[in-house]
Amino acid sequence: MELDFITLEGAVSALLYFLIQNETVKSIEKKYHRDLEYRMLNGSLSESEKEDVANLLDLNATDEYRVITFYLKSGNNKENFSAEQRKETKIVEKAVLKFLPKEYIFCNTNRIIYIHKENKKKENGNFEESWKNFKKKRKIN
Repeated sequence: MELDFITLEGAVSALLYFLIQNETVKSIEKKYHRDLEYRMLNGSLSESEKEDVANLLDLNATDEYRVITFYLKSGNNKENFSAEQRKETKIVEKAVLKFLPKEYIFCNTNRIIYIHKENKKKENGNFEESWKNFKKKRKIN
């Protein structure tokens, strides 16, 4: 009976290790992709790097994209980049994620950046309609 508990404990430890490792890899990959997206939008990549990053992020040079930035402006400079502002940014990010796909959304301190891929096969009004609904629900001008 004691041997069964040792085996079970070993299996649980191995499973825990596997799950932690898997989540760590996903987290690093997500942060790496977000960093690449930011660098691409920032213009800090060379032409050959842009092509490599676009392929890695599954972005096609012939497709059209819209970049939408949500910028949280604080009332005074003391609140810039504070823990409270980061918390508010996370709240806004969660609200945005309810309406938009997660693949191309990332936060950068006080900004939320969304890369929207235009699909010419679908009606162009689909994005505009979603955006209007989002603004209406969040009372954004």
